[in-house]
Amino acid sequence: MIGAATLLTVAACTKNPQWTLNGAVEGAEDGIVVLEAANGDGFWYTVDSLKIGSDGSFSTAQPAQELPDIFRLNYNNRYIYFPIDSIDNLTINTKAGTFDSDFTIAGTPDADLINHVDHRINAFLASHRVEDLDTAATLKRELSGMILQNPASIVSYYIVQKQVKGRPLFRIDNRRELGMIGAVANAFVESRPNDPRTLFIKNMWLNHMPRTASSDTIVANEIQLIDIRQLDNKGKEQSLIDIASKNKVVVLNFTSYSDQYSQALNIALRKIWDKHHGNGLEVFQLGFDPKEFNWRVSADNQPWVTVYNGTTDLNLRNYNVGGLPAIFIIKNGQIVSRITDPEKLESTIDRYML
Repeated sequence: MIGAATLLTVAACTKNPQWTLNGAVEGAEDGIVVLEAANGDGFWYTVDSLKIGSDGSFSTAQPAQELPDIFRLNYNNRYIYFPIDSIDNLTINTKAGTFDSDFTIAGTPDADLINHVDHRINAFLASHRVEDLDTAATLKRELSGMILQNPASIVSYYIVQKQVKGRPLFRIDNRRELGMIGAVANAFVESRPNDPRTLFIKNMWLNHMPRTASSDTIVANEIQLIDIRQLDNKGKEQSLIDIASKNKVVVLNFTSYSDQYSQALNIALRKIWDKHHGNGLEVFQLGFDPKEFNWRVSADNQPWVTVYNGTTDLNLRNYNVGGLPAIFIIKNGQIVSRITDPEKLESTIDRYML
């Protein structure tokens, strides 16, 4: 009988896949915590009211998600946000008195990232006013770096849509922050055209971006890309924004020819350049070799744009680069992807060249 029951359970789970959330709210025994979701316009509605047990625990199981989404737990109008994709299994533990400031979310990489985002914001607010978020350069730079790692992720969408005590974390009246919103919008248009969030974030961007004549598409604009102006191996000044405006897709590569990875990476880039250069692909390669002469010897052998960075770390800070190599994909004047796995570079470029 036990074997039969197990088979029935497995069959039922297979027929009706679910995602699950388990956890505890210490100090809220026998209370209620509300599970909420947002519609396409960002308005939150109740999905379920979850009874908190005498031991503080709660749990829920909901139909599997076709697309990644953000949910939240509401306890006395204090909120914990978390991501769900497909049949994820997450755990949230917190306390009644510090519900939205002293919590842990675990179970998936995206959950870990959102847990990190909200704790970084809470740490900032512990010693600052909420208005100070507008000029929180270090925090915004860190969050922008997370966005550029994968602008098409639900975490990136969460960051640019985040409201902190009714104030937008990323502001549409700040050119650089609007650029981050645009990067997410572009990535969603490219990678997730059927996601209902795509139309929302796209319209948000289009309604505030500087535009040319009326258009239904996201248009390139120089302010969305931080320019890099350096001399190339022939002594000519090259501008990243200028290169991006003249090509369909640009691979921005921070590199050092003297490092061990360099030869293999350049072989991979040469294959991609040969494949797509005739259709509008360019590579903008920024060298960080300690000796300019050694950089120049190698740069002379490359068919793409090669420039020397020199001794300043401004470009590294502007693009939140903590180690080499670093690879970004630029399309329509915006960064649409940051490649952390070189093996995925060709497939990613193929997709953006369509």
